[in-house]
Amino acid sequence: MEKSAEYELKLKIDDPEEVRKKLSYLGASFQGAIIEIDHYYQHPCRDFSETDEALRVRDLGGIIELTYKGPREKAEIKAREEVTARVVKEDLEKLKLILEKLGFTPLARVVKQREVYLYDPYLITIDNVEDLGTFMEIELRTRRVSREEAENMIRDFLETLGIMGEKVEKTYLEMILEKR
Repeated sequence: MEKSAEYELKLKIDDPEEVRKKLSYLGASFQGAIIEIDHYYQHPCRDFSETDEALRVRDLGGIIELTYKGPREKAEIKAREEVTARVVKEDLEKLKLILEKLGFTPLARVVKQREVYLYDPYLITIDNVEDLGTFMEIELRTRRVSREEAENMIRDFLETLGIMGEKVEKTYLEMILEKR
């Protein structure tokens, strides 16, 4: 089980090739590309849209993750508690069945093709999200800083990168649900 804080900034981008070139110029290392299929569930007794929580089952191809996301803190960057447990691929359908037997109902599915880059301590992704478009996320991968320090570090990195784009506060799930 993994428990951590998540600090990230998301931008809607028009030119992913420009981002790739700038990351390459800075020396960021390409970690690979993957298709992620996220299945979100609604709690049987409380409305996650009101509590700003999420329960997600992520299919990473060979790895399955069950993740609880706590309410977001109000800040320039997204900050929230995240608890993740991994399950073997063969148990994906059993995991979904357990959730449904406990009263959780399927809410939505988010499919994205994700390119992952590492520029320590940042994890940068370029996400082509089905029905939504292309986004860049910058996530700070350290637990040794305050939220304020994380905001400053991510803002400074974005300036160094020189990428312009529309800042997106909403999650992919929220955007998918709005499109319905």
